[in-house]
Amino acid sequence: GRGVVTHRPSAVLRSTSPSPRVLQPGGNAQLAELLNAQRKQLGCRIYQLEFTDTEKTKPFAFSGIDALHKAGFQQPPASEYRLVRDEMLYCAKGEPDLAVLERVFDHYNGKLPADYPGRCIAPSDVLELYDAEKRRYYYRDMKQFVPVAFSPLLARPIQK
Repeated sequence: GRGVVTHRPSAVLRSTSPSPRVLQPGGNAQLAELLNAQRKQLGCRIYQLEFTDTEKTKPFAFSGIDALHKAGFQQPPASEYRLVRDEMLYCAKGEPDLAVLERVFDHYNGKLPADYPGRCIAPSDVLELYDAEKRRYYYRDMKQFVPVAFSPLLARPIQK
């Protein structure tokens, strides 16, 4: 009777595993580790101009960087902006900032997430990418993102 017992499990294993690699113990953990090694976490904040009835119109609103400079600003006036989003993104390790920004731009255009209080990303918006090392700021020009200086402490806080 013993021979039958040892024979049966191997028959079951043979019939259910077309690829023996799938059955490696810890395969998922190894895969997760591999994926994590190839990606980085990046913080992303979106700042948008705030409009209230009492404020005068902003000549550079929804316009490119040239309009900002024509209006007399060297950098976006942070005090006129409100933080509308702060989230963590996963990116491929070598992914350049501009590629990340384009993905964020695509995500916040068209159908917006239900919990997002802002508008579609448009010219004059400022996006911040940050990690443990540094913060970088980008102004949405007419068709692309342009690096700018920005003072986030002057911006209005996110509204809960």
